Amino acid sequence: MSTLIPEQRIPPVRGIVTTHNQWGRPFGLIDLKRWLRLNRIVFNAEKVDILADARTSQHMPALLEYASELGMRLSLRVACNEPVPDISAWKERGLLDVFVTAPVRGSTQLEPWLNACRHAGMPCRVEVTGPAGGDSDPVVLAKTLTVEPVTAMNVMAFDPFVKTDRASNGEQTAVTVGAMAALARAISAEGTEVNLVHLPFCVVEEDLRPHVVNSRQFWLDHQQYNKGSYDLAVSLYRNIPAAVGKILLILLARSTFQRTFVDAVLLRLLLHSRLI
Repeated sequence: MSTLIPEQRIPPVRGIVTTHNQWGRPFGLIDLKRWLRLNRIVFNAEKVDILADARTSQHMPALLEYASELGMRLSLRVACNEPVPDISAWKERGLLDVFVTAPVRGSTQLEPWLNACRHAGMPCRVEVTGPAGGDSDPVVLAKTLTVEPVTAMNVMAFDPFVKTDRASNGEQTAVTVGAMAALARAISAEGTEVNLVHLPFCVVEEDLRPHVVNSRQFWLDHQQYNKGSYDLAVSLYRNIPAAVGKILLILLARSTFQRTFVDAVLLRLLLHSRLI
């Protein structure tokens, strides 16, 4: 008699913290440390992507030290057009890997980051985001993206932390989906793991369906993010630094020792404020 063994996914243990908001205004170091602590004690995150830019990456040494005290590992998440820091020095401080994001049309700017990761012996994850199209040859692009330090690739329909144009009609959407599929197929042919993220199965040909990570699966895939941490990051990324500091204090207090009616009302107001 055969025994059925249900397939169980390994849930994600990665959180995300942004060092600035969507307008580029930086968050304070003390707030970033509180945010890391919240990820550890509330979301049980063992790894956290730190989204940084040229200005806020100066906090990485202090955050790496604090993460070590919390029993966490940090990764640097950065846009491909940012200048490359001294990754080797951060690796010695405990940096786990680098996650580089790029719009498909800007993916040629990835090369300096890939070279720096290769020189430092640092694993690198890569994400490219649509809308795709134009004259890019998916085979040529795949060969550029699947060099030695790259361990995994996400080809994304959209990402709230990446600024890119969006398809505005059905024709552009069809072009984007087709280009994403062609790129994923070419990357897979090079032997690199690739995920087609936020696409429904019905728009992808059968041979590519094992690579699909739709919106529901995104929260179940061990390579992606913890849902609670991700949802909080999206909200804080769209908020002002003064409000973010208060939100983090309220959430930490609520998660450690007490909840009050005033804090609950204030938290709702702050999370929905969009003032600059």
